[in-house]
Amino acid sequence: MKSITLIRHAEASYSTQVLTDFDRPLTIQGVDDAKLMGCTLSDKKIKINLVISSSANRALTTAQIICDKIGYKNSIQEKQTMYHASADEIINLISNCNNQISSIALFGHNPTFHILIEKLTNQHFEKFPPCAIAKVNLNIHNWNQIDSYLSETNINTSYLEYFIYPKKLVL
Repeated sequence: MKSITLIRHAEASYSTQVLTDFDRPLTIQGVDDAKLMGCTLSDKKIKINLVISSSANRALTTAQIICDKIGYKNSIQEKQTMYHASADEIINLISNCNNQISSIALFGHNPTFHILIEKLTNQHFEKFPPCAIAKVNLNIHNWNQIDSYLSETNINTSYLEYFIYPKKLVL
């Protein structure tokens, strides 16, 4: 059994002072939401063996905040290729992970993560808002099985453990 936790970056600034989309920082609300979601994952006693993040400022900052809150001690692997990656490219990234790792967390962007969670669970999601977290457990033993797993008609052997986001927690 392998698990994937998808975490969309928290709310980012649209300030005109930022030079590029890639460099956009989190807003104050985004930082607060990342802290809230990190504490929520800590309360769930989440165990992550590997964290991979888009190297875009907003995704990497979200990863750093959440990793601090959950006590993740390893380094965060930055992947510039995750910025503007397709869901299939993220699946390819996952398929190349070391099989000794049982649980990975990915920090990235929409619409890719929205599409990816629907592919992984074969469910429809109305939205995948900023700082949303979806944990999916897959009935595979090797990460390179994910491609064939997703192409099978019997995708229901995966299950969504949870789908949470800041506004859902404070309602």
